Amino acid sequence: MAPYRERVARLLDSDGHPAGYLMLVADVWYEALGPWWRRRWSAGQERLNWWAEVLTDGEWTWSDGGWLDIEEAVAELSSGTFDFYGRELTIAWLDGEEAAEVRNRIFGR
Repeated sequence: MAPYRERVARLLDSDGHPAGYLMLVADVWYEALGPWWRRRWSAGQERLNWWAEVLTDGEWTWSDGGWLDIEEAVAELSSGTFDFYGRELTIAWLDGEEAAEVRNRIFGR
């Protein structure tokens, strides 16, 4: 999962035209275990969450989500595509100043 932590990408439609942006953020999730009067927390599990802003029918659509299974996330991202609710978009990873500018301007982070 290391190559996908805190990454930003431009999303392209099937014709190769810009269709939006994707931001990935790694978080650690914990599960409450035991009876309510003696709760304890599980060992943390890393999860990969995403935020996307995608041009759909001439309007910008914002959504977020994540993968519960890291292997599933890595397989999808390694394929170079992102499934945005049934719409397969090509991932073009951004780096450096361009990634920082998109992270700030589009996602406010």
